[in-house]
Amino acid sequence: MHSDIIIIADPHLGTQTGDVARIISFIRTIDPHQTKLVFLGDLFHIWAGPLRYHSKQVRMLLSEIEAYQKSGGESYLVVGNREVLFRKFEKKAQYLPFTRIANDYLSLTLGKYHIVFNHGDLVNRQDKKYLIWRRFVRHPLFEFMMNTLPAKLANKILVSGEKNLKLTNHIYRKEFPKSEWTSFIERCYSIYQFDFLFVGHFHPKEMILDSFRSSTAVVVPGWITQQSYGKLSSLGEFKMVQFTS
Repeated sequence: MHSDIIIIADPHLGTQTGDVARIISFIRTIDPHQTKLVFLGDLFHIWAGPLRYHSKQVRMLLSEIEAYQKSGGESYLVVGNREVLFRKFEKKAQYLPFTRIANDYLSLTLGKYHIVFNHGDLVNRQDKKYLIWRRFVRHPLFEFMMNTLPAKLANKILVSGEKNLKLTNHIYRKEFPKSEWTSFIERCYSIYQFDFLFVGHFHPKEMILDSFRSSTAVVVPGWITQQSYGKLSSLGEFKMVQFTS
């Protein structure tokens, strides 16, 4: 019976020397019989789901997650804005070592608590250029095109798209959209009636925690900056922890 959920937001792996090895070291400290592991998206700086796009670093991490699952663990991936071509994996993860992959919202239970996870890129409805880009890269026709192109050409398109992504929401990175966050909490609660809501995406230095009715909503800081992660217990206690090795 799992008694904890560990939440990792925005590792952006592949951008720092040794970052994949470090997160693998962390995963090896987790008891798979006690802990569910949730990645809130942007696991790699840019990552396409199909096997032909997997780099050596991607294969290394997925192998570790697979070993964690085979030992009794549960692992979940919420697709972020830097994961593409994951549409076909939502119903069945196939060769990706995740208990479930969610392109938008993931719902889990822990003890008596109902928990909802989202990457966080749906929070700010004012970031219209990004939302248009998001719909484009998640469209079935885009996925079909990318899956039929030669891998080298498709990779070039993905890298170019990553550069353009930086330009779509530059203005909205300057400060946290507090009013949009409040509206997002209310919208999610009206649908899911959650006890806890967790998102990433914004990379705050400290967690942003808000209460709504009897529920709690948290913006989880990115692993990339401090190697920190969130931990929720079956007693409803949440805290941020920094991994030190």
